[in-house]
Amino acid sequence: MGKRGPKPTPAPIKKKRGTYRTDRDKGVVLPDAIAVPKCPDFLDDDAKKLWEQLGPSLVEAKLLTDADVLSYALLCQAWSDWKHAIAHIQHSGIVACGESGNEYQAPAVGVRNKAWSMVLKGCQEFGLTPSSRTGLVIPKSSPEDEETAETRAILGM
Repeated sequence: MGKRGPKPTPAPIKKKRGTYRTDRDKGVVLPDAIAVPKCPDFLDDDAKKLWEQLGPSLVEAKLLTDADVLSYALLCQAWSDWKHAIAHIQHSGIVACGESGNEYQAPAVGVRNKAWSMVLKGCQEFGLTPSSRTGLVIPKSSPEDEETAETRAILGM
C-alpha cells in the first residue's frame, strides 16, 4: 500500500512560500545544481530542446539537480510524445476506420491522452502548474513572470 495524503513539498518551494520550518525538515539535503545536468542521449530532438529551454529556470529555482535527471527526462520525453501525437492527429484525424468500415478512436488519441497525463504529473513535480505554485512568495527581483511566459510558450499555450 502506498503512502497516504499529499506528497511532501520540496524545501525550496516551502522556502519560497515562506512556510519552511527547520523543526519539520527531514534533514534530506540534495546539493544545488550549478548548471543544467547533461541531457540524456535517449531523448529525441524535441525533448532535448525542452531540456535546454526549461532546465536553466528549474536550476535557478533550485528544483533541478543531478538527482532529478530521470524524472526531468521523463517529463521532457512525455512532452515530446504529446507534441508528436498532436501532429499526427492534426494530419490523420481522431477517428480511424477498420477493415469492415467501423469507426474507432485513432490510436494517436490514446497516446496523446496518456502523454498529456504524464506531462501534467511531471509539471506538478517541478512546480510548473498554477496549483503546484499556489502560495509561493516570489521576490520582486525574481524572473518568475518570464519563466511562466517561457513555460507557456514552450508548451504551446
